[in-house]
Amino acid sequence: LRAVLRHALKKTLSVRNFDVINAQDVNALICAAAAKNRGGAPLVLTVHGELAREMRAHGFSRGERDYAEFLKLERHAYSIADAIVCVDRRIRSHVAGLCPETEKIYLLQNFLDIDALSERLSGLDRRGLRQNFGISDNCRVVLVPRRFTEKCGIIYAVKAAAILKNQGQTGKIVFMLAGSGPDFGSISSYVQDNDLSSLVRLQGAVSYERMPEYYRLADAVLVPSISVSGYQEATSLAVLEGMVAGLPVIASNIGGLADIISHAETGLLVKERSPEEISAALIRVFEDDGLRKKIIVNASGYVSRTHHLNHAVSAFSDIYRAAMEKGAK
Repeated sequence: LRAVLRHALKKTLSVRNFDVINAQDVNALICAAAAKNRGGAPLVLTVHGELAREMRAHGFSRGERDYAEFLKLERHAYSIADAIVCVDRRIRSHVAGLCPETEKIYLLQNFLDIDALSERLSGLDRRGLRQNFGISDNCRVVLVPRRFTEKCGIIYAVKAAAILKNQGQTGKIVFMLAGSGPDFGSISSYVQDNDLSSLVRLQGAVSYERMPEYYRLADAVLVPSISVSGYQEATSLAVLEGMVAGLPVIASNIGGLADIISHAETGLLVKERSPEEISAALIRVFEDDGLRKKIIVNASGYVSRTHHLNHAVSAFSDIYRAAMEKGAK
């Protein structure tokens, strides 16, 4: 993989000159650093997750020796980067523990083109969309826009649906699972085996272009991510998009999710792996009009202030400028 990356970078750098190279993972940065024709362009690394923990969570690290090798790669990448951008506080703390040059570490959470998404949402007919999906006006839609992988915790959303079914919520709440992945088959079987088809709809893979339709017809967004071998979700775009769409967001109290949600102020945080807390939070946000309205207003203001594309452009400009000045010394 690294050889392929190095070849692609060498080819790209041979036809263009760059002022800054911003790599999105450790291996890409190491390959960029090894490219002899990069012309001295400073290297910026955006860290979306901890490589060693992520490899262990996905089964690519089979023991402490492999884990140590991935940590070694991380340390090397952090040492040669001119600037490091971390997308949540937990990741920043992890990087700082491996890189003594803390002055080159920046915190910049993920961002959205809020104006474009808002415009797209405003042009959609909510009632028409719900009619197309066969959803009645008095039914609450819980959108779960997640990949079907272990760390996304889809099974806990489905188990929460089972609890709500036992509480007599059939016909009043429906979970729309928008996504695909390796766990799709097992989740589908669980839904069928537990007779949850009336509460859980598996929409399969949904294109990014169509996702605004799902946000527009929904009444809440659920992000039930879990920790796997120490690896946790960073800043979730699904959470940010839900906030822009004017929906209350319920998410696990872990990683970057806890960074962007203030409990009962901009969303609701629940214990990970807890369908009981998920189901209770959904009932709470649907039945408490005052809380729901407060969350929606607060979240809209928060995401506009701190996660707007314009804010990120300004922040990255400052980071790139600092990296270029550092390289010129």
